[in-house]
Amino acid sequence: MISHRALTLALALLTLNAVPAAAQTSRAAMETSFAAALPNQTLVGEALDVHPDIQTARAQLEVARAQARQLAVGEHEFVLSGTWLERRVRNDASYSEYSAELSRAVRLPGKAALDREAGALGERAAEESVGDARHQTGLLLADSWFSWIEAGGQVALDRQTESSLERDVAALRRRVELKDAAMVELEQAESALAVARSRRALSEGVQESARLTFEMNFAKLPLPAAALVLPDPAELDRPLAEWPLIVVERSHEIEIADFRARRAQAVAARARRDRQPDPTIGIRSVSEFSGREQTIGVFASTPFGGGWRSAAAAGETARAAAAQVALLKVRREIETLGKADSAAVKSSHTVWSNSFAAVEAAAAAAVRTRRGYELDELDLAQVLLADRQLYEARRGEIAARTDAWRALVKLRLDAHDLWAADDHS
Repeated sequence: MISHRALTLALALLTLNAVPAAAQTSRAAMETSFAAALPNQTLVGEALDVHPDIQTARAQLEVARAQARQLAVGEHEFVLSGTWLERRVRNDASYSEYSAELSRAVRLPGKAALDREAGALGERAAEESVGDARHQTGLLLADSWFSWIEAGGQVALDRQTESSLERDVAALRRRVELKDAAMVELEQAESALAVARSRRALSEGVQESARLTFEMNFAKLPLPAAALVLPDPAELDRPLAEWPLIVVERSHEIEIADFRARRAQAVAARARRDRQPDPTIGIRSVSEFSGREQTIGVFASTPFGGGWRSAAAAGETARAAAAQVALLKVRREIETLGKADSAAVKSSHTVWSNSFAAVEAAAAAAVRTRRGYELDELDLAQVLLADRQLYEARRGEIAARTDAWRALVKLRLDAHDLWAADDHS
């Protein structure tokens, strides 16, 4: 017979094993929704990789790596120098003399380690800058994508509205010919049709502008032949309150500022040590009287540090303090960004829900108004007003739906949970 303790333990193990499965299901559902609203992730990755901003960041990374190698080996190099003299005396005898020396300055203890540290931190900052460039480019891609999506939705709505009004005008024109409708109704419908055609032309211009902007920045990512119809805004796989912390934890900007602050501290420590200059050590060989006398020896020399070195150390120390303040500033900005992103997701979803409800109410009102017109209980002006209200409600819902998706995608991008080429996602 199973004891109560064993049963409790078994239930606990089952619960622990069930939690990852539930989270995975939620994650899969979220990814499916986002896949329906966004371009293909593989194509997005390829488009981001060839963007000039990312290529520039990668080139800067190579610069940082070269600088790290420079700092590791140091700026001191071997110096070979020599002289040759032909000396003549009064009895016309001549003697040749020469000297040669090989010297090199040597970094004092502790300087090389600080140089290597500064180089490594600069390289780490450049690596994070590549990730940040990808993040910023992803934000640009998402914004351009949703601008095109929204414009396409408005064009589809305007074309549908124009077609509906064209049918109404044709029917009214026939009724006027049959003396079944007043000319004023036909004029009202034609006026509404002219306005609809103007709106459609304007929407098409906005869509074309959005298309050109997208293709200019992301030529490797082809747009679909027709704008997608966005699904309802997705549900996230984590509580909204957790996302601001994720944004801060995974922020490239904070990492960059941190590495730069630490590098500035290393450079400042190096400058303070450099107030004591590096000595130069060498070997000198001298030959006189055509080789009759030869001398070889070791020599050393060192400059005396002065005001210039002290001022340089003070400047680097101040620069390190400024970098530390910049780190605190960036951290506060990212904390604010994470909270603002979460607030935007919440508020935009509420706006979309209200807009969706407004469309349903306006659609019902339009149906009732048109039925009343068909029964001669209402006039055409009321029908056109109801249709106009429905049009505005639909247009607002398209914008609200797009804004809700913008907020969701921006939150995940800022959290490096989408289109990320690093280990954060």
